[in-house]
Amino acid sequence: MIWTFTKWNYRASTSRIVRWWLRMTIFDKFIVTIGIIILSFLASFSVLFSRFGNWLAMNLPKAAFAFFILFIVDLIWDFLVTRNDLTFMTDRNNVLLATRCEYIGGHPELPLSRFVFLALGGSKANPVLSIIFSTFEGTKFDVNLIDVTDTKSTIDDKFGKPGFYVSLTSISPSIWKGYRSTLNIEYAKAGRKYKLEFSSFLRGNDEVQMWKNYITCMMAEADTGRKPYGQWKSLPEKEKKAAKK
Repeated sequence: MIWTFTKWNYRASTSRIVRWWLRMTIFDKFIVTIGIIILSFLASFSVLFSRFGNWLAMNLPKAAFAFFILFIVDLIWDFLVTRNDLTFMTDRNNVLLATRCEYIGGHPELPLSRFVFLALGGSKANPVLSIIFSTFEGTKFDVNLIDVTDTKSTIDDKFGKPGFYVSLTSISPSIWKGYRSTLNIEYAKAGRKYKLEFSSFLRGNDEVQMWKNYITCMMAEADTGRKPYGQWKSLPEKEKKAAKK
């Protein structure tokens, strides 16, 4: 729900509190919610004899219960609506893979970090990586995978033990884990080299490795024309051009 209501507003989607909430795992959000409920009840008992004690004792538990309802609604909404949006994207014949993740940085036109839809698509001869803000037809930034020079999946440790290739931020999405997987994509454009960084994938750290493999296979298919092994959805030979009005 938080993602659905903020993805349309660039300022809201780049705010720290929205990104902090979306980074957290379901278990993290549950622990935070339970913690707020416990603290609210303890606070309500501690102010029973103060001037505004009765009012606080009555309303703090209500506020905690409202936060709990927000957690449940956000969980169900995010599971149904977000995954429906991703299914809608991947049902297109020119989209191979789609997810939601946090864009950390690296694109020459995007100075602020925010959560985005990420899609692999285009055509077999010209595969692209698309950074999408709200919907597939909305604001979109494409990176031609032919220009990609390297793809890495690395670990960023918040306790000061990062790998050689790490993201620019050290905030972990999990309270209980000291690391997160980050997808780093280096590409060249107009004589300059850039490194895109994505993390906090919707389906967790395992999805990062899958994206690295899919990008590698897409680039190989574009170069050789050979279909990768197994259940693989090849992109169309050429991108369809929009009809002229």
